[in-house]
Amino acid sequence: MAVPRRLVAFAVLSVLLAVSTALPAQEQGKGAALVVRVLTPKFLTIDETMAVVQPLLSDQGSVLIQTRPRSLTVKDREAVVERIARAVEAVDLPPRGLGLSVSLLRAGPGNGAGKASQETAQMTEVGERLKKLFNFGSYTVLETVSFIGVEGNSAGFPLGKDFRLDFHIHRSPDTATVRLKDLVLSRQQQEGKKPEWKDLIRTSINLPVGEPFVLGVGRDESARGALFLVFVASSARPGPGIVGVR
Repeated sequence: MAVPRRLVAFAVLSVLLAVSTALPAQEQGKGAALVVRVLTPKFLTIDETMAVVQPLLSDQGSVLIQTRPRSLTVKDREAVVERIARAVEAVDLPPRGLGLSVSLLRAGPGNGAGKASQETAQMTEVGERLKKLFNFGSYTVLETVSFIGVEGNSAGFPLGKDFRLDFHIHRSPDTATVRLKDLVLSRQQQEGKKPEWKDLIRTSINLPVGEPFVLGVGRDESARGALFLVFVASSARPGPGIVGVR
């Protein structure tokens, strides 16, 4: 069975971090000559590269950041600089293509009559979870959007008539997880003559790939019950049209 490259990279980085805490005595000596190397990541941001470099620096080490062109100049003992270069190379991989299904649900009391007529196995599981945890016997799917995107990009789209969802797909070394940062669900409300958007929830979440993730939004002011977001993440191969909504 093939091991995902990101999982291998994450394991390599973990080993390098562990080894760096047990350097041979000759490498730890403060009298060793210092060398300079310029690192130019292809895919990592400066912040992501610094997160790799910083823990591996010795007490004598330093980093100079250049934003144009995007690079880091590392100064340290030769063995340390070499170790840092290998660590950056191990995690500087192309961003993943991802598929994401997002459903906005309104759940409430009842006997299930409000459920969608074409219910998937995953939504059946979600309905049972809502019933067990919140004693909601029925739910209605207000809108479902299927989204294809790439790590490092942001996206936003309407969910039904009055709602909008925005988020950033954060890069993650763990292929079993999708990280959504700065996720905001907003609702359009009529305030006087001009409609305004009001944030209902603002958060960041980690989604397990292939499993439904239920996020509680809060009480639905327009009806009895509450609103929920259901996410299902999957792997997707990058191609024409990404990022996009279908």
